[in-house]
Amino acid sequence: LMHPDELNRVWLLRKVLNELSSAEAMELLIDRLVKTKSNAEFLMSLNKMETTAAVAIARCQEYDPKQVYQAVKTSLEQVDGIHKLLSNGKKKVLLKPNLLSSSLGPEHAVNTHPVVVRALVDFFQKECGAEVYIGDSCGSQRSGSTNKAYKVTKLDEVAQETGARWINYDQHKHIE
Repeated sequence: LMHPDELNRVWLLRKVLNELSSAEAMELLIDRLVKTKSNAEFLMSLNKMETTAAVAIARCQEYDPKQVYQAVKTSLEQVDGIHKLLSNGKKKVLLKPNLLSSSLGPEHAVNTHPVVVRALVDFFQKECGAEVYIGDSCGSQRSGSTNKAYKVTKLDEVAQETGARWINYDQHKHIE
């Protein structure tokens, strides 16, 4: 019942509205509707809507710190709202790596690699001026496994070298 161009614009509108809260979606719709004189003009105005990534991927062939930082930076700059999120005075960032093993080091690719965490810390500190926290819990029942994983994965070195604060979810239930 719709022309293919109209249908594509309706799908674009649904995609954009789906990523917003109800209040934000209504605000966007009202803002656009009052600026147009007809449904056709409204649908045409959707061409001007910016759609940016919620997820981004960048290829990195090895764990060279400079290459990883560039891949991380490229990815994060594609994600909508990273700088905006941090520009409104909220200057704290919590990085949650995957600490799945307290016995296997970075070379086993089980836990998040420390070079990736370092690149993320560097990005948020240098590009956004954020205070960075690194936090996780292994989820293991063995006492001390999260702290052991933190050391085995060399994230303790990342935190020490960058000034990022380590948060062990097994010990800290609430962070200010």
